[in-house]
Amino acid sequence: MLYLVGGYGSVGRVVAEQLSVHFPGKVIISGRNLRKAQDLATELGNTVIPTAFDIDAPHSFHSVLQHARIVVMCVETKGVELPRYCVEHGISYIDITASIDIIQSLHSLKQQALDNHCMIITSVGLAPGLTNLLAKHVLGLMPSVTNIDIFIQLGLGEIHGPAAMKWTFDTLNSTYQLKSRRQSVWVKSFTEKKTTSFPGLKDEKERPLYNFNFSDQHVISDTLNIEEAKTYFGFFSAFTTKLLAGSRKLGLTKILGKERIQTMLRALLKVLPMGSKKFRLQAVGWSRDFPGTKQVVGVQGSNEGYSTGLFTAWVVRQALLSTGTHGAFHVEQLYSLEDFMKDQSSTDHMFYFQRQNDNTGGV
Repeated sequence: MLYLVGGYGSVGRVVAEQLSVHFPGKVIISGRNLRKAQDLATELGNTVIPTAFDIDAPHSFHSVLQHARIVVMCVETKGVELPRYCVEHGISYIDITASIDIIQSLHSLKQQALDNHCMIITSVGLAPGLTNLLAKHVLGLMPSVTNIDIFIQLGLGEIHGPAAMKWTFDTLNSTYQLKSRRQSVWVKSFTEKKTTSFPGLKDEKERPLYNFNFSDQHVISDTLNIEEAKTYFGFFSAFTTKLLAGSRKLGLTKILGKERIQTMLRALLKVLPMGSKKFRLQAVGWSRDFPGTKQVVGVQGSNEGYSTGLFTAWVVRQALLSTGTHGAFHVEQLYSLEDFMKDQSSTDHMFYFQRQNDNTGGV
């Protein structure tokens, strides 16, 4: 059985919908709110099984998960009680978290996963996840790459759930450690600007983006064996991005960390959508030996939450085929961008690849 924790949330419901097509009657959707799980099961023609589950109640794990083959965490959460239980009982575990601290905690369970012949897969979603595969593809196209920058641009038209919004604003106000082979420095999130264009798209204007503590940059330096990686984040609206950066500099963004303010923002976005639902992800790599030449790999799509669910469901299906693979992995250690692209012919994802030269503008 495939067990989706938070299976009726904005991402979880997409994972449930996708997996129910391939494995009808084999997908369990769960969370604290049984009614929401039941409503989604009805919506999906009862091809999934609803159940109530509280991840903060370890005494219930055995009775609830005794038939689980894979558990998928579809919401941002803390603690390793559930994943530890899973790997100790030979149940594979997949998590969509974007928090590097949680990811590192999950990878500390690698030996238990090896001993009990199961897998932990992290860096699953758009960022991290698809961004990791973009970066891996950059290295495949240009093996001399030593540095990779990841750019994430979102529209303002999509409404995110409470957990996702809380994570975003907490991260906005955070300070984090950025390591490279040359040095280790502490940086404030959303204070270092870098401009980039998104080639191959109608709008190729230079856009401002700012450093942000997504986990992909911390991971790919090791998994891809490069000197340094950095992730930058911004919105389609350059004005909004600059306004947020200015507010961060003045310390005004701290108010966005308050739950009451976040609730008001979600309510406002429901009645007054302020932008598109498109997203752009881009990895740009270059070599210290050839600083003027860059390899760009990117993708544009719409509906971030839906695309995150699609990617997660794809990873689950791949994991079911990886019967002899055990341990703890980031997604780029198991799969490639080509693997994902082969499965995306029916989506609106548009991938692009370009080799650029600073002297000629692009080749």
